[in-house]
Amino acid sequence: MTSLEILDLSINHLSGNIPQSMSHLTFLDTLNLSHNNLTGQIPSGSQLQTFSPSVFSNNDGLCGFPLPNNCSTNNSSIVQEVNNEDKKLEIIWVICSVILGFVTGFWVYFGALFWKISLRFAIFRFTDKMQDKMMKWFGWYLH
Repeated sequence: MTSLEILDLSINHLSGNIPQSMSHLTFLDTLNLSHNNLTGQIPSGSQLQTFSPSVFSNNDGLCGFPLPNNCSTNNSSIVQEVNNEDKKLEIIWVICSVILGFVTGFWVYFGALFWKISLRFAIFRFTDKMQDKMMKWFGWYLH
């Protein structure tokens, strides 16, 4: 993989930092990382600094040479805070979805058992038959 010459990852909705391992692609001749959501500093001391700034265009969170905007601790901390807020919001949505799914499933099942007597008897009969089959299969049948 270190002999890779062309890499085009443009318009892929990539996010996060550019991995330091990309600096090991020494044969890389053409690179395009534009139109993504990349953040952080472009890895320094590598071939990545030899590309034109257009390679990294439309990645508002990127900084460092060859881009004109310098990296400062304020920019990276703001980006990190936004990422943390997004993660917190995602966790809240997952928790709410799980709770809503549980409550809905619970009431669909037990509501049907409560309101429909014939369904209640059918489910209990099925459960008893399955219990009898399992008892016979395991040799625990007591009748």
